[in-house]
Amino acid sequence: MVPLLGTKIEGKKERFWRLGAPPSPDLVITFKNETGAVLEEGAAVVYDGAIYAGEAMVPYSARGVEVRLAFAKDLGVRCKHGSSTRTVTSGVRLNADAAIEEQRGEEHREITAESDHDEEIEVVVEIPKIANRQIDPEHTQPFEDTMSYRRYRLKVPPKGRASATIVERWHQSQRYQYGSLSRNYLEACLQAQFLDRATFDRLAEVLEAWERSREHETRRLQAASEQEAAYKKQQRLSEQLNVLKDGGKEGELRLRYVRELEEEQDKVNRLEAEMRRLWEASQAAKREGDDRLVALVKSSQT
Repeated sequence: MVPLLGTKIEGKKERFWRLGAPPSPDLVITFKNETGAVLEEGAAVVYDGAIYAGEAMVPYSARGVEVRLAFAKDLGVRCKHGSSTRTVTSGVRLNADAAIEEQRGEEHREITAESDHDEEIEVVVEIPKIANRQIDPEHTQPFEDTMSYRRYRLKVPPKGRASATIVERWHQSQRYQYGSLSRNYLEACLQAQFLDRATFDRLAEVLEAWERSREHETRRLQAASEQEAAYKKQQRLSEQLNVLKDGGKEGELRLRYVRELEEEQDKVNRLEAEMRRLWEASQAAKREGDDRLVALVKSSQT
């Protein structure tokens, strides 16, 4: 084989570990293409001094670009990652159709690296970027921020270990339909100072009105069930009256059934009136709650 290009360039050996990869980081040689030529894609053999270190594929590289070639794994280093998430509520605001709970999501990442080497080493940790997440300034900061990754440096002492805590935060919200809110939820918001006392009291009045509406509707449905039972009893009595004669013992029984039929009709009429009253009361309580809510939302938005 005849060499087409021979030149010396500055390069450095680095260790890269990407979240989700096996524990041992990649050994990478990093250099800037200052050869004056465009490097075509092809195989490369890497030597560390005069010792064979590994092989890599050179990507197509224009003049002046930075090139990274992963050529081996550093089995003397082990990296691991642990994480936990939590949601922190920061406030509650009232929208036209729902209460919006403003929240802050947090993911706490713990990156650890252990080394068997006799000298201090540095591991570059790559964590994929997730849209709309910000890094908490009070914890470890990236030294490089690319389109796809954030990179962090982890310096590991000789035959030791090092760790870094990274906290990512993002905004999110949770919608709660007003009809699903409870008194306990309102009290928790009041205690956390997400609602002031005046708003709490007015929202509690809305929920109380709606609760009265539901209670009236429950009683109306019970009355409807009783009315249905009365209709069925009337039907049975009517069927029995059809087969009874007017005179004798059958006549007496017939008169008793007639009285019972009249009593059931009176019961049906009373239940009909009660159902109408309960329906009107339920609708009035619901309107009261709706009107109170509209007024509260308007006042909270001014």
